[in-house]
Amino acid sequence: MLILGGPGTGKSALSGWILDELEDQKQQADGEIVLQFFISNEKYKSTCFDLVRGLLLQLLGIKLGHPALHQCLTTTYDNAVQSHASRDLESSLWDDFENVVATLDNVVLVIDGLDELDSKTLAMVTRLSNLATAARAGSGTFKIIITSRPMQTEPPANVEKFRIEPEITRSDVSTYISHCIQQLSGTERSPFYRMEDVDRNTNIGSMG
Repeated sequence: MLILGGPGTGKSALSGWILDELEDQKQQADGEIVLQFFISNEKYKSTCFDLVRGLLLQLLGIKLGHPALHQCLTTTYDNAVQSHASRDLESSLWDDFENVVATLDNVVLVIDGLDELDSKTLAMVTRLSNLATAARAGSGTFKIIITSRPMQTEPPANVEKFRIEPEITRSDVSTYISHCIQQLSGTERSPFYRMEDVDRNTNIGSMG
């Protein structure tokens, strides 16, 4: 599923809530693997190479000793050392990730802020969509939830899309903050807080 929304519409907050729900469900679903990656402009969090490396590191932590994963990464490392070049390393790591996921039964991947990637957003949506389709054709289950700002080019037709409308978000956020302020005791509530100021600042913030 691809969740699209403008800046400040709650995409990252929604991703966090989804992960919390998945963690709760994981206690009841044996063998479920939850992978996550929050893309940002920080170092090691903004490129497609960072993404696949982060996902593989999580798999290593969860499936330490997995034979297929160990074999794939060992071969990729040996080839990179022998060639003295990293030009094809990213592609090889993605192949490793796809091969390993195909051997797992129940994987859920949550990616937040895909639009922050280095100009490969649509290509990455297509690649992940194809990966999920291939997993469903086999014995495994691979679910992907992605949040992103709207794309200039329409995503593939086989990708389920949900759009967050900013008007609804502003109303939801304003209602939630109003409720939180009403719950504060008199000593916790700042004497300089006026409800109209909170509403105005909330609306400005929800527009990015």
